[in-house]
Amino acid sequence: MVDGHVPTQTPVYRRVTMWMGLQRLPFFSAMFYPYPYNEDILTEEEHRQLRLLISRNAMNRSFASRTGHALPSSQIIANDGFPNVSMLLLVSRTSAIAYFVPYQEELARQMSAQVEFFDSPHLLHQYEPDRIADLIRAFISELQE
Repeated sequence: MVDGHVPTQTPVYRRVTMWMGLQRLPFFSAMFYPYPYNEDILTEEEHRQLRLLISRNAMNRSFASRTGHALPSSQIIANDGFPNVSMLLLVSRTSAIAYFVPYQEELARQMSAQVEFFDSPHLLHQYEPDRIADLIRAFISELQE
């Protein structure tokens, strides 16, 4: 966000990178999708397709918009307080951004949210799909009671 403006378009350098196809090169591809093949979750072909989709979409307009709205959304919560909704937070302790764990714990405490920690990399759904599905089902069941 610059001067109150939320970017909704992909910056020029990212569009050029995509136009040239550089995001498909191993170096760039590894930045967007650094996760190893796991045969228990995806077949080898599904894994290949997922890498292609992620490298194709990694710098698109939707990504730029989402990134551009993160700070303004955080400012709304900082100004107005947390919403009064039930929440289930799924947090990785081992990701490159593990320094967020204390903040997630504090957020859960302030919101009375349920928080579950994983000793898996950042994209939990790729490593713990069954556990995540079970937690979500249990959380929804509790909401319906």
